[in-house]
Amino acid sequence: MAKSHVLPHALYSPLPITMAQDEDISLDYIKGSPRTQRSKESIMVVVEQFSKMAHFVPCHTTHDASQMANLYFKGIVRLHGILRSMVSNVDTKLLIHFWLILLRRMGTHHNLAPLATPKPK
Repeated sequence: MAKSHVLPHALYSPLPITMAQDEDISLDYIKGSPRTQRSKESIMVVVEQFSKMAHFVPCHTTHDASQMANLYFKGIVRLHGILRSMVSNVDTKLLIHFWLILLRRMGTHHNLAPLATPKPK
Protein backbone atom coordinates (compact mmCIF):
# COMPACT_ATOMS: atom_id res chain seq x y z
CA MET A 1 0.00 0.00 0.00
CA ALA A 2 2.84 2.38 0.82
CA LYS A 3 4.62 1.93 -2.49
CA SER A 4 4.38 4.66 -5.05
CA HIS A 5 2.26 3.98 -8.11
CA VAL A 6 3.75 6.84 -10.12
CA LEU A 7 5.83 5.69 -13.08
CA PRO A 8 8.68 5.54 -13.99
CA HIS A 9 10.36 4.19 -10.88
CA ALA A 10 14.01 5.07 -10.39
CA LEU A 11 16.61 2.38 -10.92
CA TYR A 12 18.61 1.13 -7.98
CA SER A 13 22.24 2.16 -8.04
CA PRO A 14 24.97 0.36 -6.11
CA LEU A 15 26.69 2.05 -3.20
CA PRO A 16 30.29 3.16 -3.74
CA ILE A 17 32.86 0.54 -2.79
CA THR A 18 34.46 1.15 0.58
CA MET A 19 38.25 1.01 0.47
CA ALA A 20 39.06 1.25 4.18
CA GLN A 21 37.65 0.07 7.46
CA ASP A 22 35.69 2.36 9.79
CA GLU A 23 34.56 4.75 7.07
CA ASP A 24 31.03 3.83 6.00
CA ILE A 25 28.16 2.27 7.91
CA SER A 26 24.56 1.28 7.42
CA LEU A 27 21.99 1.90 10.12
CA ASP A 28 18.64 0.20 10.56
CA TYR A 29 16.22 -0.84 13.27
CA ILE A 30 14.62 -4.17 14.12
CA LYS A 31 11.32 -3.66 15.90
CA GLY A 32 8.99 -6.10 17.57
CA SER A 33 11.54 -8.31 19.30
CA PRO A 34 10.73 -9.99 22.61
CA ARG A 35 11.52 -7.74 25.58
CA THR A 36 14.92 -8.08 27.22
CA GLN A 37 15.49 -8.12 30.98
CA ARG A 38 15.82 -4.33 30.79
CA SER A 39 12.52 -4.03 28.86
CA LYS A 40 14.13 -3.14 25.51
CA GLU A 41 12.06 -4.34 22.55
CA SER A 42 14.00 -2.94 19.56
CA ILE A 43 17.52 -3.24 18.22
CA MET A 44 19.58 -0.58 16.46
CA VAL A 45 21.71 -2.45 13.90
CA VAL A 46 24.91 -0.75 12.73
CA VAL A 47 26.98 -2.55 10.07
CA GLU A 48 30.45 -1.36 9.05
CA GLN A 49 30.48 -1.73 5.26
CA PHE A 50 34.10 -2.79 4.69
CA SER A 51 34.42 -5.61 7.22
CA LYS A 52 30.66 -6.27 7.59
CA MET A 53 31.13 -6.11 11.37
CA ALA A 54 27.73 -5.60 12.98
CA HIS A 55 26.81 -3.96 16.26
CA PHE A 56 23.44 -4.64 17.85
CA VAL A 57 22.39 -1.96 20.31
CA PRO A 58 19.22 -2.69 22.33
CA CYS A 59 16.77 0.21 22.52
CA HIS A 60 13.11 1.11 23.01
CA THR A 61 10.67 1.74 20.17
CA THR A 62 9.69 4.95 21.94
CA HIS A 63 13.21 6.44 21.80
CA ASP A 64 13.44 9.72 19.93
CA ALA A 65 16.33 10.96 17.78
CA SER A 66 18.27 12.44 20.70
CA GLN A 67 18.14 9.18 22.67
CA MET A 68 19.16 7.20 19.56
CA ALA A 69 22.06 9.62 18.93
CA ASN A 70 23.21 9.13 22.54
CA LEU A 71 23.08 5.33 22.13
CA TYR A 72 24.99 5.61 18.84
CA PHE A 73 27.60 7.85 20.44
CA LYS A 74 28.09 5.50 23.41
CA GLY A 75 28.05 2.28 21.40
CA ILE A 76 29.62 3.10 18.02
CA VAL A 77 31.60 6.36 18.11
CA ARG A 78 33.62 5.26 21.14
CA LEU A 79 34.71 2.11 19.26
CA HIS A 80 35.15 3.38 15.69
CA GLY A 81 35.32 7.16 15.88
CA ILE A 82 33.46 9.39 13.46
CA LEU A 83 32.53 7.68 10.24
CA ARG A 84 32.54 9.17 6.74
CA SER A 85 29.05 8.22 5.64
CA MET A 86 25.87 6.52 6.76
CA VAL A 87 23.26 4.72 4.68
CA SER A 88 19.83 4.29 6.19
CA ASN A 89 16.20 4.02 5.22
CA VAL A 90 15.06 5.68 8.44
CA ASP A 91 12.72 8.68 8.18
CA THR A 92 14.55 11.75 6.87
CA LYS A 93 13.37 14.08 9.64
CA LEU A 94 14.50 11.62 12.29
CA LEU A 95 17.88 11.17 10.60
CA ILE A 96 18.50 14.94 10.33
CA HIS A 97 17.66 15.43 14.02
CA PHE A 98 19.85 12.41 14.84
CA TRP A 99 22.85 14.01 13.06
CA LEU A 100 22.30 17.41 14.69
CA ILE A 101 22.24 15.83 18.16
CA LEU A 102 25.31 13.73 17.33
CA LEU A 103 27.23 16.79 16.12
CA ARG A 104 26.27 18.67 19.26
CA ARG A 105 27.48 15.74 21.40
CA MET A 106 30.88 15.93 19.69
CA GLY A 107 31.12 19.68 20.24
CA THR A 108 30.75 20.52 16.55
CA HIS A 109 28.80 23.66 15.72
CA HIS A 110 27.12 24.00 12.36
CA ASN A 111 26.36 27.28 10.66
CA LEU A 112 23.65 26.96 8.09
CA ALA A 113 24.09 30.31 6.42
CA PRO A 114 21.73 31.12 3.58
CA LEU A 115 23.24 30.64 0.16
CA ALA A 116 24.13 33.81 -1.68
CA THR A 117 21.88 34.37 -4.64
CA PRO A 118 23.49 35.71 -7.79
CA LYS A 119 22.58 39.32 -8.58
CA PRO A 120 20.68 39.83 -11.85
CA LYS A 121 22.66 41.54 -14.62
